[in-house]
Amino acid sequence: MAQGGKTVSETNASVFQSLTPGQRSRILAAGAGGQLGQEVEGVRVTQDVYDQLRAWESGDYVTQNVDGTTQEKPDQNIITPLAIEGGITPSSANLKYPLDKPYKNDSDYVSVEFFNYKPPFDASAGNEDSTGGGAAAFFDYQASVMNLEPSKLSSIALPMPEDLQAQYGANWGGAGIGALAGQIMSATTGTVDGDAALSQLVGATKRAIYDKIVKSANKALGTSISTNQVIGGTTGAIVNPNVEMMYEAPELRNFSLSFKMVAYSAAEAGVIRSICNTFKKAMLPSAGEAGFLKVPNICKVLFMTGSSPNPFLSQFKPCAITNVTVNYTPDGAYATYEQGAPVAVNLSVSLKELKLIFAEEITDGSATY
Repeated sequence: MAQGGKTVSETNASVFQSLTPGQRSRILAAGAGGQLGQEVEGVRVTQDVYDQLRAWESGDYVTQNVDGTTQEKPDQNIITPLAIEGGITPSSANLKYPLDKPYKNDSDYVSVEFFNYKPPFDASAGNEDSTGGGAAAFFDYQASVMNLEPSKLSSIALPMPEDLQAQYGANWGGAGIGALAGQIMSATTGTVDGDAALSQLVGATKRAIYDKIVKSANKALGTSISTNQVIGGTTGAIVNPNVEMMYEAPELRNFSLSFKMVAYSAAEAGVIRSICNTFKKAMLPSAGEAGFLKVPNICKVLFMTGSSPNPFLSQFKPCAITNVTVNYTPDGAYATYEQGAPVAVNLSVSLKELKLIFAEEITDGSATY
């Protein structure tokens, strides 16, 4: 452990050890969200408690014993995933479809809540500013999607969509790394072979000469012959590109939800209209001051079973709504009730997660991403 780690009292270390990962994550979320002074999971969240818990989670700390002596704790890089909690029940939702069909205690449904956008680099929020690593950096990164302020938009409960998928992506790219470049890269790990590097340097010099000759010939003759074509035609060999697949970055997840809603009463037609309008409002910016626009609301979508997130389905972090499509003729013909209410409406919503998913956040036994 680096010298100068945060001091964690022996008493606090004992308390932290007794808490579950979910309890610790809720205390950290409260501290990151500026809810200092409140009691969370039986712990009064002060700035010092928050700082000590962050240090305890990251392993970068020393324990101060009761007698005043200190004891270093070995470095750790343990990340405790944030507990996936929340969600609204159909009975507490402001808007619910179907309107007259009762949801049971074990019913599966979609919970949608809307929140005000929290800028990730707002200095007052304390986000994205960690100079440490491990759990501390992880919680700093997540801070802008924790303890969100509910917006004025209505919460919604909807039946499970017919097509529900979760896709995970990663960016890998092919890179042509020449033999000399490979030797240079190996030098950074102390494994370079001097003789091999010298040999590759000679080869690279030959390649440079070929390149110059081919470039001059193409310019003079108006041809477009490549260096490899010339080398292959004269020596029967080409330059080995040494192509390697290199990891570049993870991808933010996208997903879509589609709901076909049929109105069986005038009241249900009104609910369907309100649900569609709520998603449209959440996606659009608000008029700001002095020529600025306010960033749209974000939403939290949870796939629920009863009053808890379904542990067998992939859940999502708070999302931005990127597209809303309302089809007023889902059955291929325009049909309405009195006063023009559509008989059926198909609502499609496209969303994109605001934060990356990390391997440590995929868990068994509870709701996970």
